[in-house]
Amino acid sequence: MAYIGYMPNVLVVNSILPVKTLPELLALTKSRPAGLSLASPGVGTTNHLAGEMLRKETGGNYVHVPYKGSSPAIVDLLAGQIDINFDAMSSVAPYIKLGRLRPLAATTPERDPDLPDVPTMAELGFLTFNLTNRYGVLAPAGKPQGVTASLHGAIQHILQMPDVSRKLAELGVRGENITPEQLGQFIRSESAKYRDICKRTGVRLEQ
Repeated sequence: MAYIGYMPNVLVVNSILPVKTLPELLALTKSRPAGLSLASPGVGTTNHLAGEMLRKETGGNYVHVPYKGSSPAIVDLLAGQIDINFDAMSSVAPYIKLGRLRPLAATTPERDPDLPDVPTMAELGFLTFNLTNRYGVLAPAGKPQGVTASLHGAIQHILQMPDVSRKLAELGVRGENITPEQLGQFIRSESAKYRDICKRTGVRLEQ
């Protein structure tokens, strides 16, 4: 019904891990037969699937450690109990600024304005790593078109309010102008994309 925006996932490592780039991380992974621990806020999240794609495309040994949300995963990452994590910009940005987490790559097609010096996974040769967190407002199917259009217009008006748009930007949410019809098409295409990723990586969402 109404699209709010997207938020990048960022590949981060704890500050004690001796790597500063993705190639260095991949080299370190190969040097450790037991592999590296890779957190996610839950099975089937975009963060988890990004980690599984990294494993699939590099052949690296990463031990997936699912958490119940980002907060406990970040706590263990900061404590050095976990080696790496793909997580949302809002979860990792404060710790990147403090130097407690080191960003290696973003999963968006283009560099994020808040992390202009951090390359994208695509820049580093991983062209299919467009895995971001998307936000929108949906309503039950079958609503009259006029109602949908009215609600869409009202939500767009709210999103354009200076205090709302400023807060979303502070959280790392990037807006895009998408109609309700385009949003429906986008959801269908994203669903197909993630089904394909699950099939290629062997992820079973009922885990």
